[in-house]
Amino acid sequence: PRDYSLHNDVVANLFRFTEVKQWPDSVDISEFFAHPVQRKVDQVGSVARACVDVVEYFERRVYGKIKPRSSPFLQYAASRLSGTDFYSNALDFRTALKTLVRYGLPAQNLWPKMDDTGKVSGPDAFVYSSALRYENLVYVRLDQPRVTSEQTLDQLRCLTSRGIPVLFGIAVPSSVSTEPDIEYRPTIDSFPCGHAMVAVGYDNNRRNA
Repeated sequence: PRDYSLHNDVVANLFRFTEVKQWPDSVDISEFFAHPVQRKVDQVGSVARACVDVVEYFERRVYGKIKPRSSPFLQYAASRLSGTDFYSNALDFRTALKTLVRYGLPAQNLWPKMDDTGKVSGPDAFVYSSALRYENLVYVRLDQPRVTSEQTLDQLRCLTSRGIPVLFGIAVPSSVSTEPDIEYRPTIDSFPCGHAMVAVGYDNNRRNA
């Protein structure tokens, strides 16, 4: 298959806990995400940032240390792998995760940002050789065909309640504001862009009308 599901034979043993349909009413694992919400000031897209945030999260849970990784490197390497323009921000999750497996991620200080001229010269050989590889990385897709939205939401609750964050993307409507609560969009709206996010919990008792 193009994407594994939670029940695929290759990964089923890793996600056996999802067969238990019990989880708390609310979960919040955001304390393990060290970076505060920041205004986007460079050319790195949200997909690269979200994927790097999840990698840093698991390293923080395993080692108990903050090990910042280079999101510009992931954006650049994934763009080269997919043959897209670095500045187009057309990166998708699947390509980003493939890039993590093939090229890894170097420390942030080795390639912290693009040069000030806006030219993409690319990381040198030293940066590539210093990248930590993720050959054993496994990802699954929750919103599989013939899976209902409620089932997908239950899977998200189950995973985050076990300390596993979930990557997802949304279409950003023109009606969205800078308020922390994202209201349900109007019936008639436009969608000028999309955005990648990381689900770090849920609250069953809090719903916007």
